[in-house]
Amino acid sequence: MTGELVDAAEVARRFNVSRQWVYEHAAALNAVRLGDGDRPRLRFDPNSVADRLNARPDRAVPPRRRAPRRPRVRGELLPIRKNSP
Repeated sequence: MTGELVDAAEVARRFNVSRQWVYEHAAALNAVRLGDGDRPRLRFDPNSVADRLNARPDRAVPPRRRAPRRPRVRGELLPIRKNSP
């Protein structure tokens, strides 16, 4: 380990995967758990992640898929009315 630990978002950015994919494969990527609660923060050694990904060519990293963005609505929407001729 190099001493540099990064979060899941940084692993996702560096290796072009989704953050969700990183969390789903945290054990295989040798995640370091910070704390002992129900949802401890996870940190990763980037060199270890690279080694793990390169050691398993049969399990190639899937391409990153972005979830469709939903518009955020603030307040109430106005009712839609049909135009009358």
